[in-house]
Amino acid sequence: MLFIALIPVLVWGQVAWNFGTAAPGTASPSSGVPVANITSISDLLQGNNNGTTPLLSTTSASSTYAGASASYNAGAAARTGALNTAAGGSAYFEFTLTPTAGYSVGISQINFGTRSTATGPAAYYIRTSADNYATDIATGTIVTAGSPWALKTNAITFNGAAGAPVTVRIYGAAGAGSPVTGTANWRIDDLAVTATAAGSGPAPSITVDATGLSIFNTTAGTASAPQTVTVSASNLTTDLTITTIPEFEISLDGGTNYSTSTITISPSGGSITNAPVTIRVAATASFGPYAKDISFSAGTATQLLRVDADVQSNGVPVVTIDSSGLVPFTTTSPSPSATQSFTVSGTNISNGGISLSPGDNFEISADGGASFVSYPQSL
Repeated sequence: MLFIALIPVLVWGQVAWNFGTAAPGTASPSSGVPVANITSISDLLQGNNNGTTPLLSTTSASSTYAGASASYNAGAAARTGALNTAAGGSAYFEFTLTPTAGYSVGISQINFGTRSTATGPAAYYIRTSADNYATDIATGTIVTAGSPWALKTNAITFNGAAGAPVTVRIYGAAGAGSPVTGTANWRIDDLAVTATAAGSGPAPSITVDATGLSIFNTTAGTASAPQTVTVSASNLTTDLTITTIPEFEISLDGGTNYSTSTITISPSGGSITNAPVTIRVAATASFGPYAKDISFSAGTATQLLRVDADVQSNGVPVVTIDSSGLVPFTTTSPSPSATQSFTVSGTNISNGGISLSPGDNFEISADGGASFVSYPQSL
């Protein structure tokens, strides 16, 4: 026995910030954008700065590690002491990843070059908004003696909530000495984040507005007068397919061209807004009453539209009775007589059918004698 399972494949992308090589530098990602199903990736920001310092500068350009971009870098004035995530506490750099609705952010790697002066952070702590920056998803040390640049690589397992933006903060703490307010003592460069977005996205939605739609009336051989409904849809990843039934025709161009099978509407940006769909009874429909469903579907969403029609015969009704073989009924009161049968057929009969009315003192049965009635029966 063979079992086959569909396993979602996550597409990982690496987003990088090298902060530019031309003045005045840039805090926006320098490569790796976009990442599938992540709608936005923010600029890098600094927070809890000790005084005011420019975010970007070419001071102490990155060096000594492979791939150092050696130009603009991001700097912050960090306070000394243990990690403090409260306002006015430990300095941090942050960025935000915003997923498409229904998707969740995943992060597997965060790498960056860093250096600290003698009063700068001796450790870094990476935390996220998922738990209000309460726990580390990675941490490491920073050498302050001699202020060398070093590349920090951090393998991470992080998965956010569906639809929730995730802000990542790299805190610097555990420094010592007496830092000068308004003077950068901690820098990062060549930030690289490997991220993905997992999920299936929001469910598609279809709405059919049939306000004013009434029963279709016509005569067999003649198409009915058309009526129009509108369809709207959102979160589509495929075309919207409209499927009719043989007795009804549908049109997307106001009735210039009709289809008796299926037609499709392509969404724009995943949406369809108030697209008109014209419906009529086909001239080929046989006479009779109809209560049918027209299907509107896309992906996992389906909306059914009930349409009703009354198609009248286009000819003179003819009723034929074959009573050959009938003989006079005889019986003794109060017993009913023996049963006898005759056949009734007709052409061009309207939706009301053929009505049989028994005469006085007679009963009729339309179910082979299982039940008899003394009032009119419709066939």
